[in-house]
Amino acid sequence: MKKTIIWQLLLIIIMTSFFSCVHDETSSASEVSILSKEYISKSLWKEDEKYIKNVKKIFETYSDPNYVKIKHGEVAWNYATTVGNESFLEVPVINDGKVNFTLVVKREGDRIFFKIDPNENSKKFFNLLVFKNRKDLSGTLKSGNAQSRNDCLIVEKTVTWTDTVTGEVLQVDHFTETRCTSPSGPYLECMDMSPDATCGSGSGGDSGGGGGGDGYSYPGNNQNQQFFDNCGALKRQATNIDFREKVTELDKPSIFNKTQETGYAAAYGPKTNYESLANTSNDNLKLPPGNKYFGYMHVHLNKEGVVKIFSPADIFTFLTGCVRNAQEKGTMEDAYAMVVTSEGSYMLKYSGDGNYGVGPHTLLSWQSWYDREYTDLFENGTMNQPNVEKLFAKFLKEKVKIEGLELFKTNTITTSAEKLILGSDNNSLESIKCP
Repeated sequence: MKKTIIWQLLLIIIMTSFFSCVHDETSSASEVSILSKEYISKSLWKEDEKYIKNVKKIFETYSDPNYVKIKHGEVAWNYATTVGNESFLEVPVINDGKVNFTLVVKREGDRIFFKIDPNENSKKFFNLLVFKNRKDLSGTLKSGNAQSRNDCLIVEKTVTWTDTVTGEVLQVDHFTETRCTSPSGPYLECMDMSPDATCGSGSGGDSGGGGGGDGYSYPGNNQNQQFFDNCGALKRQATNIDFREKVTELDKPSIFNKTQETGYAAAYGPKTNYESLANTSNDNLKLPPGNKYFGYMHVHLNKEGVVKIFSPADIFTFLTGCVRNAQEKGTMEDAYAMVVTSEGSYMLKYSGDGNYGVGPHTLLSWQSWYDREYTDLFENGTMNQPNVEKLFAKFLKEKVKIEGLELFKTNTITTSAEKLILGSDNNSLESIKCP
């Protein structure tokens, strides 16, 4: 009789104060989702998924995926493994159907560092973990005695082959790796992640700065997490070719000087589809019918008295249309509203829990406050853009009062963004730049 062989993965981690536990994942490693952009853990033991997701967002914020794919390969986040509580992570980078290298990520306080680890044992282990058919692979975990050397961890991974009929051990593959607090491999430099990146405070490399010694900002409390998530979404959006083309099309004097506003609605689909917004009888724009539209962009014209920032109707459309559609069809993080003006571009994002209600009476109340306050600016001759921004921040805080509704000033050309909020003195505008 032909022997049937099953694989058992014994991961022995010898460490100081670090731990992990068994994962019940059993799906096949050969499926297309190996390199899926959506994070779904394919590891054999339960990981710190919050840390993995945050690191993934940081990487996507600063990297150009096409550039990374061409230069290094694709990062297989589904097979990321962690050691410790939001502290250490390694993930395989796949190129030409095999592991090119292991990407090691270390967190120190509010900074994280990406390093390339060409270790052959680590590559062999991830080749097994990723490409072996999961039906033939099962896993258990054992913890050993603590050992450390110069703030380093000794990680031992053992793969045992057994005969399923007799239980005879046929072969044992043993991998030993040293994992240090400061990984010894080269930094994945800023220029390795994106040709136009402006990460950190320098140019990267082992000498410090950028993607090297200075690392990347890691989110802290929940409020910081929401800000970080929105910044990441804006960064990815600004580097999207289709999005950039539409913004460039709108951001022109010829468009600002037209008699009617111009804009586009973004719809879910296999690929984001942009459809023209229709003008209403009162010279406003409205979303097309249906619930597939999660965002929109439009211009405010160079007409006398026009406020070059969002109107109450813009906010109403965003909250009742885009956010709700995104909540149903995708995720509320997708939703956005954008206004492009000759004084700059602005974006609305929402990072709350969706627990709000707005209706026609709410809109009328907002409009009354808005008209009164901006009319005062206009009649007093103080309708400059800094005052327009400050008054709008006050409008959001004192009148709209919806938790999680955030205003950003954006620049698609430089892919930069900054959050605008009313200062604690209620009389100044504060700007928080995205990392």
